[in-house]
Amino acid sequence: MGCCNREWSPLDFGAIGNGLVDDRTKLNDWASSGEKLTMPQGDYAFRTDGPVEFSVDGTSVNARGSRSRIFCGQRVAGHGLIDVTGNDIIIDGLRLVNDPILSLPTTAQAFGVLNRGHRNRFMNMTVLDFENGMTTSAGANELGAAAEGEFYDAWYLHNYVRVNGQGLGTPDSGSGYGEDRGDGITHWGGRCWIIGNRIVPSDDRDCRGGIFVEGLGNYALDRTGVDDQAIAFIAHNYIGIAESRNNGGGRFRRGVDVEDYRNAVVHHNIARGTAWYAFQAAGQCRGLEFSHNLAIMDCPADNANGASWMPNRAAFNLYPNGLPVDDVVFRDNRAFFTTDGYAGFNINGILTSSVRNVLIEGTRLISCPGVDHGLRDAITVYDFAAGTDITLRGNKVNGRWRYGIVATAVEKLVTEDNEIDGCSAFGISIRSSSNYSSLRDKVSNCDSGLEIVTLTGKIDGLSLSGLTTLWLSNAGVSTIEVTNSHAENGTVSDFGALTVSRWKSNFGWSYLGGAAAYNPAPVGANTIGGVSGNITVVGAVAGDHVTASWNNFAQGLVPMASVSAAGTVIASFANPTAASVDLGSGTMTVSVERE
Repeated sequence: MGCCNREWSPLDFGAIGNGLVDDRTKLNDWASSGEKLTMPQGDYAFRTDGPVEFSVDGTSVNARGSRSRIFCGQRVAGHGLIDVTGNDIIIDGLRLVNDPILSLPTTAQAFGVLNRGHRNRFMNMTVLDFENGMTTSAGANELGAAAEGEFYDAWYLHNYVRVNGQGLGTPDSGSGYGEDRGDGITHWGGRCWIIGNRIVPSDDRDCRGGIFVEGLGNYALDRTGVDDQAIAFIAHNYIGIAESRNNGGGRFRRGVDVEDYRNAVVHHNIARGTAWYAFQAAGQCRGLEFSHNLAIMDCPADNANGASWMPNRAAFNLYPNGLPVDDVVFRDNRAFFTTDGYAGFNINGILTSSVRNVLIEGTRLISCPGVDHGLRDAITVYDFAAGTDITLRGNKVNGRWRYGIVATAVEKLVTEDNEIDGCSAFGISIRSSSNYSSLRDKVSNCDSGLEIVTLTGKIDGLSLSGLTTLWLSNAGVSTIEVTNSHAENGTVSDFGALTVSRWKSNFGWSYLGGAAAYNPAPVGANTIGGVSGNITVVGAVAGDHVTASWNNFAQGLVPMASVSAAGTVIASFANPTAASVDLGSGTMTVSVERE
């Protein structure tokens, strides 16, 4: 047609666009013309009973502002409604609709967009109600053959994708539906940029993932023989729930999932209502950064369906899947739990297993009032390989988690400047770890402070307050060094061979307490009297500073106390008044402080 200044619509190639006629042949003529393409203004519905293929390198489609759409008359397994097989193609503003929704058998794959080219860009598109929304191909994998290499430099920018998930079958059945399909945007292998997209499930459909990128083992080189390092940049996307959740469906199991990738950046994304996890790095990932992401956990986890295996469940999950996750920075992320409907599903805040060289910094994990996590923990790290170096720095935990931080079998662990408040068990629990360092951590308003089981290390600047039990440990912690730390209230328990006095003497300030009810004798004017019996305060020693308080009106008397023997305090009253005072019965509470 040859007019370089004109944009050509399917109508120019003889398409009807009335929603009744199969326009596939004319649409393919339009898509493969090599011209500058557009969609007509108005409400045209171009039906196609098979894929429309964009095969000419450099094709450009500008459909912004058009209400016209391409929709399915028939689904074809292994294809998209549009297949993009050329390179350097830009498709901007195109609307693709599976309406009425046509499904395939559960073993078949189908897509809104299937990209099988390099450097293609998909922008401002609307892709509605397909089994998978937009996918960069894994070679010939969609047709059942082996993957043959990657396509690289795919761009997905500012698209709206609504996913229908699997084909036939019940969405919540436990037979594996949803694990081979049901993604919003999927990219296999090569470099990709996934930015500013809105991705949701169709109403009442449980789907696999909002964004899924994976570098397969044979993808070291792409189809042109170039080593592109499988870089992914995923930013400013929203992965949400369906507009209607009448039957409890309408959400993704996974929000953003990065597997077997090198050098991926995932930042400023929002994932809401996911059943398994909001953000995950899995497999042989290296050089990843997750930063400034938000997980909103506000939809109850109905069950573990969608896979024959029990998935890990957390707002943020680092999972090796048989291969190490290495060199990961996890910074300034947030998770809000606004419902207790996850009970029984072990959904944690951050869950890491068998990873190496990880920094988790500045993350905030918050449970709203009334949410009780039961047996689930805010930050869990466990089963790390030799050479592991894990740092947890500046994280904040609020709410009724079980543990704030729990670490098991970590070779080298640093917890630094973390603030943990409100846990139902220990604020920090460290088990079977050979080298542990705590710097300036704060634990408050938890049932217990710090649990230490079989490890060596150093604790400096720890602050414990508002606790029932300060410490729980065993004989294997005799090499722990405690300095410049601060504890208020609570008791010390279960030290094995490590004596309370030895442990306490390492604190910059230590606070112990005790109380006794009694009826002091009348105290004469300008005298000291009303001496109590022995008040037991475990750990108190000679030289400790003791303060006392009386629970009734003291009538001008001043309560006093001192250590009379190891573990024992005696209290009395000073009467500076000009008359004798008889207080009657009450309770004397004493606090023992050591600097």
